[in-house]
Parts: sequence; C-alpha cells; structure tokens
Amino acid sequence: MNRIPMARAAHLIHFIETLEDTGAPVERALRRANLPVFIREMPNAYVSNIALSNFTRRCSRSAGIKNLGWLSLKKFDSSLLSKHLASSISGAPTLACRLKAFFELVAKENSDNRAGMHHFGGQTLIWIDVPGKRMAKPHSDSSWLHVGALIWIVRSVLGQSWTPNRITFQQKFDLCDESLDEYGNTRFNFEEPHTSFVLPTKYLAKRTNGKIRNRDMPGATGPESKGQSFASDLRNLMEPYLASGCPPIGLAAEIAGMSIRTLQRRLNNVGVSYSELIEAARFEVASVMLRDADIKIVDIAMCVGYEDSSNFARAFRRVSGISPTQFRVESQNDQL
Repeated sequence: MNRIPMARAAHLIHFIETLEDTGAPVERALRRANLPVFIREMPNAYVSNIALSNFTRRCSRSAGIKNLGWLSLKKFDSSLLSKHLASSISGAPTLACRLKAFFELVAKENSDNRAGMHHFGGQTLIWIDVPGKRMAKPHSDSSWLHVGALIWIVRSVLGQSWTPNRITFQQKFDLCDESLDEYGNTRFNFEEPHTSFVLPTKYLAKRTNGKIRNRDMPGATGPESKGQSFASDLRNLMEPYLASGCPPIGLAAEIAGMSIRTLQRRLNNVGVSYSELIEAARFEVASVMLRDADIKIVDIAMCVGYEDSSNFARAFRRVSGISPTQFRVESQNDQL
C-alpha cells in the first residue's frame, strides 16, 4: 500500500459535533484514538482513516449510539466539503456534471473513497466505495453519510422529495426508525459490492437551477491535498499535532499503521528522514499563516510547536534562507 488512508479533518469534526449533540464525551476518545484534541481549528488538515474509524466506533459503543451515520447525515450540507469540491458541484450545469465533479474530487475528501456511475437499460447505478472495506472491523458509520451525499446532490436538482427505489450498502447493519420513515418506499439491500442507488438515466441531463444554497456555502476554505506520495501523506497527517511540539515517531508509525522501522525505511526510500519531514510540515504550516498579516509571529511559532519566536525564526531561516518577517513582507508584495 503506497498511500496512507486519510480524510479531511472536517469529516471528523462533523462526527464530533454529532456525538456531542447526543451528550457523548469525546475528548478522551480523541486522545485514545491518537487524534488531536483541538482538531476543530483545522478543518482542512488530514487525519488517519483508521484513527477516525476507531474513534467513531468507540464513541458509538460507549454512548450506546447505533445510528451515528444517520445522525451525521441529517446535519450534512456543503460546508462539510472542501471549497473546491463544493463550488465545482454548485456551478455544474446539469445533474450529470454535478455527479461527475463529485466523482473526480471525492478522493481529496477521503483517500479511500471511489465513486462513479454505471448505465444499464435506461437506468444508472450511482455508487461509492466507503472507507472500512479494507479495515479489520468494517462499520456503518460512514455508509449513510456517503450515500447521503450523493442523494443530496441528486435532490439539489430533482427536489428534496426525491427518493431512490433501492439503496444498497456494503456492510450489514440495522436501520433506525427515522431512516425507514424518510425512505419508506425504498428497498434496502446489504453486503453488496457497492454502497449505491439507482435513478433513471434521463434525469442526468436535467439542468440545475443555479448554485446550491444552504447555510454555509461555499464550503470549507483552505488548501487541498498536497501530494501523491507516502511522505506527503504522512506530512499532512502530522500537521495537526505540531502545536504540541515535535510529534514522536512512534505516534507517526501508529497513525500510518506500521512499525517505526518500516516507517523509517519508507521515508529513507524517498530520501527524507522523519525529523526533516516534521521540519517541512512546520515550514509549510508557518508559511501559510505568515501570509495573514493579522497573525502574530509569536502565535505562529506556538502553532507549529516552538516555545518562542527566536527558535522558530532560526528554524524557518534554516529551511527558507530568510526570516519569517522577510517572508511575510515578500509574500504581501507578491499579492499586490
């Protein structure tokens, strides 16, 4: 496996907020799953899919919640998506174009996701493979959320009353009464190859009625996925932990799902050490924050794990060749 399975932190935050609505304590569960406690401040960071899965499973079990995926779906809107994906969907002229925009960009929301459509006999199967299929203990928390996102796109064109005749899931789980009420005429099948539903192919050509509007359009802001390699994946995953100092390599290995020795070997194969990777992560986060003139340099230093601005300045100069102050000035000049 060349990539580390990971998702934008916005999806973890979505689950956290849903759990808190039920009164479930989440901070201890975040720590147990090796997830950053202050992740709400970084919706465009990336978190491990394995850690996210362990977190939702433990919280659901300890709080006696059997329908977390459905509860999360009820709070879904485009604010959960990256700005690029949300705007691509919203600006597409037809239902087919909205779905294709989702298919093309969904892996940047969650690297495990694959989605598409298949035409047959005047019908179109809309499918999505959800995270968990390659995990030791697949669970259903994300199944409703992912099929619901696709249904949300279809309803944005066909109307909120539209429901599919059939929905299939990869996993077997019990449907809650509320979901049965909303999809009363829908047939459900489990342990299928895809999480999916079917709609008449003729609907794909239906034109949209302008941009999607809901409470938080156009979606989360921030950088998209930064790379296509193991090293860039790991760097992305370690960014949320920087504020606590240098994350230990043991934590990185656990998040990546491998031994420390294997992690070091994988990094050595691409010519980078773990300390260099952390230094690059700190520089990348700091360089983005420095472009905002309202953020004090001492605050940036603390956000990337330095106790004071002088140590931060020395490290920043070692990587970039210039001071943080000079970098800020040049960045602002480039924007003029």
